[in-house]
Amino acid sequence: VITRWTAHYLAFQYLLDLRLTLQHVFASNAQQIPAQQLIKTGDWKAIQKAETMNELVNDSLFWHTAAR
Repeated sequence: VITRWTAHYLAFQYLLDLRLTLQHVFASNAQQIPAQQLIKTGDWKAIQKAETMNELVNDSLFWHTAAR
């Protein structure tokens, strides 16, 4: 039986495992011209959400806190 704590632990562990991949995806996308970007698409709200996620993925304090 998986407890709630275990589910949260595994989710954070998986997120930490994906750190480099997420950073690479956002960095590769940023190098594209705006018309070819795959992450920052859609309406204004979707673009703002993508920018927020980009800042979070590239925030070393976020990763440090998540690893604690």
